[in-house]
Amino acid sequence: MFLCETELDARHIEAAFIDAGIGHRFRYGGGLHKHSYFKELGRVPAPVSEDICPRAIGLPMAPELEMADFRLIRGTVLRAVPENRE
Repeated sequence: MFLCETELDARHIEAAFIDAGIGHRFRYGGGLHKHSYFKELGRVPAPVSEDICPRAIGLPMAPELEMADFRLIRGTVLRAVPENRE
């Protein structure tokens, strides 16, 4: 899991991962409280979840990943964020 500083950073990293063919996901979507499975339980405000979930990117994890894969993931993140900062 990688927590981006901003939601915009997360979108830039997501685009870079897609371009590089790196699998990733936003594991919790907009937060578990928004999943249809929990719809009938009602909803309470969850501002922390709503802040964190769009910034938390699930990174690839597998025993088959090699050091070159980790370098690619790391390099992609580093290239995606700094060039978009003001």
